[in-house]
Amino acid sequence: MVTESLTKYYGRRVGIERLDLEVRSGEIFGFIGPNGAGKTTTIRLLLDFLHPTAGRALVLGLDVHRHSVEMRRSVGYLPGEFGLDVRMTGRQLLAYFARLR
Repeated sequence: MVTESLTKYYGRRVGIERLDLEVRSGEIFGFIGPNGAGKTTTIRLLLDFLHPTAGRALVLGLDVHRHSVEMRRSVGYLPGEFGLDVRMTGRQLLAYFARLR
């Protein structure tokens, strides 16, 4: 995963600005920071859910905007805020997401 000067503005508000990041194969990386620090924006840019104002991102060596479909075939994402029945068991939750794929 690589970002090069990745930038996202929401109008005049800065989401992230000139983020340069490299996470090599086999490394474990986490996003930690206060609310509004740009963690969710960065993840959404890496998954091509948002388009950057400037810069670019590569995941698995693929430009996430140009090769979005190909990249998403190899990447899993589970958002922290999704609405499912709270009575679902872990097994039911995994089966649900397996069927989506």
